Amino acid sequence: MARTLILGALILLTRPFELPESEGTPAEFQSVRDHMVTQVNEGRVASVAVAVVKDDRVVWSEGFGMANRESGVAATPDTIYRLASISKPMTATGLMVLVERGKIELDAPANRYLRDPPLRAPFGSADDMTVRRIANHTSGLPVHYNFFYDGQPPTSFAETLRRYGFASKEPGKSGEYSNLGYGILGQITEVVSGTRWRDFMEQEVYDPLGMSRTSDRVRPERFADASIPYTTDVAGRFVPIGPYEFDHPGASSVWSSAADMARFARMHLGGGELDGKRILREATIRAMQEKTGDRGEGTGTGIGWAVTTERGCRCLSHSGGMPGVSTLLRLYPDEKMATIVLSNTDTPGVVRGISDRISEVLLPGGENPPVAHSSTPRVVPASLFGLWKGSLSHPDGDIVLLLEVRGDSKARVKFAGTPSIDLGDDSLRRGRFYASVEARLPAQSSYHGPTQLEFQLDARDDRLTGVMASIAPGYFDLSHWVDLVKQSGVESLAGGDRPLYDLMFRGGRIVDGCGTPWYRGDLGMRDGKIAAIGRLDGASSAKVVAASNLIIAPGFIDMMGQTAAPFLKDPRSGDNLITQGINTINAGEGDFDAPLAGEAAEKAGWSTMAEYFERLDRHGMPLNMVQTVGHTQVGRIVLGDADVKPSLADLERMKALVREGMEAGAMGVSTSLIYPPATYASTEEIAALAGVAGQYGGRYFTHMRNEGDRLLEAIDEAIAIGETASTPVHIFHLK
Repeated sequence: MARTLILGALILLTRPFELPESEGTPAEFQSVRDHMVTQVNEGRVASVAVAVVKDDRVVWSEGFGMANRESGVAATPDTIYRLASISKPMTATGLMVLVERGKIELDAPANRYLRDPPLRAPFGSADDMTVRRIANHTSGLPVHYNFFYDGQPPTSFAETLRRYGFASKEPGKSGEYSNLGYGILGQITEVVSGTRWRDFMEQEVYDPLGMSRTSDRVRPERFADASIPYTTDVAGRFVPIGPYEFDHPGASSVWSSAADMARFARMHLGGGELDGKRILREATIRAMQEKTGDRGEGTGTGIGWAVTTERGCRCLSHSGGMPGVSTLLRLYPDEKMATIVLSNTDTPGVVRGISDRISEVLLPGGENPPVAHSSTPRVVPASLFGLWKGSLSHPDGDIVLLLEVRGDSKARVKFAGTPSIDLGDDSLRRGRFYASVEARLPAQSSYHGPTQLEFQLDARDDRLTGVMASIAPGYFDLSHWVDLVKQSGVESLAGGDRPLYDLMFRGGRIVDGCGTPWYRGDLGMRDGKIAAIGRLDGASSAKVVAASNLIIAPGFIDMMGQTAAPFLKDPRSGDNLITQGINTINAGEGDFDAPLAGEAAEKAGWSTMAEYFERLDRHGMPLNMVQTVGHTQVGRIVLGDADVKPSLADLERMKALVREGMEAGAMGVSTSLIYPPATYASTEEIAALAGVAGQYGGRYFTHMRNEGDRLLEAIDEAIAIGETASTPVHIFHLK
């Protein structure tokens, strides 16, 4: 899947990957090996590791490319990769351990084993959302993934179930692949066993199989073996992807190596036993392999496996894909063969191509049947034409929703309090109404990019029900229940709608300030605020600005804007900032316009910071301004300009002035220690004043004492002040 991600900053260009002579490679796999080297050298994949199992032996395993490009660490069969959805057969194996022990019944309602909140089924019964149906993706749970970047903690599992734990289809009637389902199975394992899911899996599955490089984490003693996930930028260069977590760990969170995965495959091929250690009974392994969910055209799902035919042979498989990850595991149980391909790059086509080539070597006589493509036209029946009204269930509260389906393969949607939006071409696929649009709906607090809204609705007489999925590739695919009733006597949403946007910038290079690469898109504004960012094709706007040769970015912040006082005399004095894209300044550097005392206060017309802010607000500002309390200004009011050490009483007066400024809205204390009289101040004096700012969540800003031969000492002092005051430190003019 394509995605926009927050990425690491280091991009490396390296010489072609060189392998030693392939003495250990069986001759029949030499062409596959050559192909893999080509994929690495052509920059299609950062690294890849493979293992091939035949008759309970690993007949070939090898790594290619760089597992960690920044550190120059080459891939090997022991390199630890994220598995993505290959985590699911692992989770299913752990679940079946508890089934064998009589603690879980596969055909019992999953709610029997879950803590609150329970799963819900708008149609049918939640009791039909059984453990088996969750495991084979026929419980009705919708598509779901939810990734959290930059240290943002995942939503708690209870909250995830409250938001998304519902069946979008009647349980047991059809299949829908769901990561949330395997998150639920991991949670059931934890609840029933009374053991944290990670610990249970390590104790009952991974460690007994000798899989010491496998867990839902990189084990501390194995950090050196872990790969770095990569994606590619617009120039095709590899860029590392930062850490991310999920709200569905049982579906996606396991790390492992090709060597460990070979042991896992051998256990399943061996009827649940490996090297004399039995994990599951043979009957349990057969039950996992049985096709109990039907996907049509001879394919289906078992417990943890996709059940298909590959090259004329029964095949159990699972693939995995997410940011910086592509993986594929295939088992041929009748032939006692398995292939494992793991990569730290999100290039599923490369991984599947390697797996296919290995399978061609293992199964030379077999061929895959041609894929049948339906030629049935995707026509929306006239019974769907008209206006539908109801609600969309959102975690923040239900949203009134209107949907108009017209006879020209078009549809419009209107959320309460917003203009109507033209949807893309609608269609009927397998009995479901599909339509989509790019718009915005609250999903993750840390995500600010474009969102695709995709409707998948089933017609039930005079009702349309199903889901609207909010999708940001690489971040989330979250489903919301929709229930609409057909409106009689009302034909259209048209009439009286103003354009969707007041102003639109079309086709610019968007740099969103989140650290992601730029992307081409549009920006729509309404009522003076940004209303949407992304591909807004078809959206109406009162005014459109062609921005194809321009960059669209958030306003820049000048972290040392000195003063806002000139704006009081002439607002045009801000033009030089605005024309550079600066829309916010941090004003103040020790000496400043407030607080004031005596003659200076009389002349200015204010004395306190609050009075100064009130004057700025009343006059109006050409741009945004934040303010620090100047240490020099505070010291001058209390001590004058002389080299004087403040008494305890003096220091309390100075702290009171800082406190007044912070309560008025200042964001911290600033110093200019390179200029007198601030040069006379001790570290302790400054720390005492910064400590007041810290009590209000403020920061310490400093033009340090020295920027030359004593630079490091000056930095040490700034850090010491921040530590003493319990406040972050910002250094002006850092050289």
